Amino acid sequence: MSMIEYNVNINGIDVNARYTEDNINDIFIPLLQELIRLQRTKKKRTLAFFAAPPGAGKSTLVSFLQKLSVEDSDLVNVQSIGMDGLACDILCDPTSEKSKSIHTGRHDTVDESHQQHTKTGVRE
Repeated sequence: MSMIEYNVNINGIDVNARYTEDNINDIFIPLLQELIRLQRTKKKRTLAFFAAPPGAGKSTLVSFLQKLSVEDSDLVNVQSIGMDGLACDILCDPTSEKSKSIHTGRHDTVDESHQQHTKTGVRE
């Protein structure tokens, strides 16, 4: 099984990741192709969120997906955007302004307008 090494600096930390060619060809490229298909079908910007515990490799993976998209001329370039620290801001202080701007399901942390949009699945 052939491994591809990916060395990157994520949030000031040097990371050495290794992915199998099978994972790249069977999972990552099809994922990027599906995101491109969704974007073209909807004719809108498409956002994909990755959720996992801290240190699981989310930022490294999305950085690698961005690299793949740039290197493969059959793919549309994607952009990875780190959100490190956001969860801590919300979880550590649920009354903070950042927390109030994100739906938490608690009536005391969201305004009525935001609740209505969230209930219907529409977010502005």
